[in-house]
Amino acid sequence: EPLLCCPVNYNPQYLKFCLMKLSNGLAVAVTVQCPYCIDAYTNSCLENGSNMEEMTEAMHLASAIRGGASLIHGIQSHNAHDKVSM
Repeated sequence: EPLLCCPVNYNPQYLKFCLMKLSNGLAVAVTVQCPYCIDAYTNSCLENGSNMEEMTEAMHLASAIRGGASLIHGIQSHNAHDKVSM
């Protein structure tokens, strides 16, 4: 069942809000690397009028979040190394 949240009879501002919610859901799905969630949110984004450019922006956000976390974990590893090496 698609995650339709943007019925045709709502105003454009509500449609924009719905697409933002779906894009955020897609970004979270990509961040947590859930293939079922990624498929569901991709399909819902498309069914509600999103395009690949908008979805790619969400994926870039997910990449930035994952990249930042990886950097912090790398620094944690360096800090642990420094403690052991003293």
